Amino acid sequence: MAAEGSIDRISGRLIGWLENVIAALLATTWIIVGTLVALRYIFNSSIPGANEVVVMLFVYTTALGAAIGVGHWDHIGILVFVERLPAKAFWILDLLRTFLVGLINGVIVFYSLGWIHTTGQFVMPSTGLPRFVVQVSIPLGCGLALLFCGLRLRRLIQKGSDDRAGVGEQGRGLGDDA
Repeated sequence: MAAEGSIDRISGRLIGWLENVIAALLATTWIIVGTLVALRYIFNSSIPGANEVVVMLFVYTTALGAAIGVGHWDHIGILVFVERLPAKAFWILDLLRTFLVGLINGVIVFYSLGWIHTTGQFVMPSTGLPRFVVQVSIPLGCGLALLFCGLRLRRLIQKGSDDRAGVGEQGRGLGDDA
């Protein structure tokens, strides 16, 4: 179907872009940590707030990485019994688990926005940045995961219960080649 291909293309591009962002965040983290180590052991010095920045980069890397994991449908699971189900039951179960993953991410987005509203204006000790700078990573990552779940649900519904190829397989998510 043309719509299914466009869903996979859009998801694949978004996942690729997010992977590049994570690579940049990891490279920046590596550079900062390397610089801090060199400063500490060679010059007995440091950069104020740099450790806090490293933690911020790690938090964003984790949040975006979790969203990518949902986009690829990478997860811990034992499918030995589920794969023996009839096609229709397998499809329904796949719809249900995709919906539940999306639901938990949606709940986290909802409650994290209230948390950010309540505590986001407080300042971080070393950098002086408001806490929402880091806290926004949670609704961002979970919102992207929710988007990927919605796209996966759409793809599952379009495929229907008759076609099990690539549906429900671990590691076979949106944007992955068939």
